Amino acid sequence: MWRKSAGVLGVVLAVGAVTAKAAPIAYLAQGTIDAVHGSGSPTSFGIGDDFSFQVAFDNNAVDTHASPGAGIFGFDADYTLSLGPATISLTDIVFSLSAVFNSVGSGSVSVGFDASEVSTPLPGFDGFFLRGPSMLLSLAAGGSFDPNVLPVLSLDAPFQPTGLFVVSTCAAESESCSGGYQVRGTLTSIQVVPEPATAALLAGGLVLLASRRRGQLFSV
Repeated sequence: MWRKSAGVLGVVLAVGAVTAKAAPIAYLAQGTIDAVHGSGSPTSFGIGDDFSFQVAFDNNAVDTHASPGAGIFGFDADYTLSLGPATISLTDIVFSLSAVFNSVGSGSVSVGFDASEVSTPLPGFDGFFLRGPSMLLSLAAGGSFDPNVLPVLSLDAPFQPTGLFVVSTCAAESESCSGGYQVRGTLTSIQVVPEPATAALLAGGLVLLASRRRGQLFSV
């Protein structure tokens, strides 16, 4: 009996050890488009449509800004952006996360696309080039956090229950980014979602545990 229990414990520890080493973390942010500004304009989505932004990056990113009141974390990320029915997925895009803490209740976390990254023409976005997206979370009254530690993105304490989401586009691939439009929306939900590999690993571990448990029952 001890050997079987030890075997099951070993499976649990093995699954836990592998998942603990998994560096990527993925977030799914969702909300509603509030405004569209600029000389260009989208035709497939507009004010009132839903948006979603799923981004995955290395949660072992370290602070590269030597200041006790601010942190900057750089990483390559994979993301899927949906504005109404228009959707695009990109990989290995340079993002940065900036965390600023001024005082209790005064601070923010922003996650943004590196403007030096090569623009990408967007099928389904009327041929405009992407120069976004970005998110901004602000501290709630009485909220505080350590800006030198990679924060967990959330609309729960210490942050306010809603956030700002912005997507910018350009009419042409250039640093000036002229002739495009900017989409602004309200973030109403941010949640951690499992990476496919992690989810598959956990599912496999649960199946193995279940099969061993059935073996124990039948062997009694």
